[in-house]
Amino acid sequence: MVKMIKSENLLYPRFLEKLKDVQKEFNEQTGHRILIHETYRLPERQQWLYELGRTRKGRVVTNTLASTHFLGLSCDFVGDISPAPGIQGPYDIDWNKLGAIVLSKGLVWGGNFKSRDMVYVEMRGPYTVKDLFEMVEQHGILYLWNKLEGYYGQGT
Repeated sequence: MVKMIKSENLLYPRFLEKLKDVQKEFNEQTGHRILIHETYRLPERQQWLYELGRTRKGRVVTNTLASTHFLGLSCDFVGDISPAPGIQGPYDIDWNKLGAIVLSKGLVWGGNFKSRDMVYVEMRGPYTVKDLFEMVEQHGILYLWNKLEGYYGQGT
């Protein structure tokens, strides 16, 4: 297995701010905690995940080799249902409630994907994933983050 990265410092700051809002609102509405789990993803890890259910034993967990995890614009949540903080796994929480809160913040929720990736949250503004990668390729990650700041900084 290729190492998972959980550092919140590798996320686009406005995205992290929205994720914190999602966590707070989810806790207030349900009494359950959710934790930001996987953040930035190395291409090697994406490749490893992509191979699951294809060339490696397991179930398919991703349909892409080009993840917005590379851009600091997506993360996976896990439910924390223990009495004291600590990761318990992605179960026993109301994922549809999470999705509703995520969508209310102008973010993308993986539960709406054909694959029903309930733990996945992404920020892309008015852009397609292809647009995001093209901006980074042509102008760099800071250019992309500035474009998103212009979009999300307007109260979206």
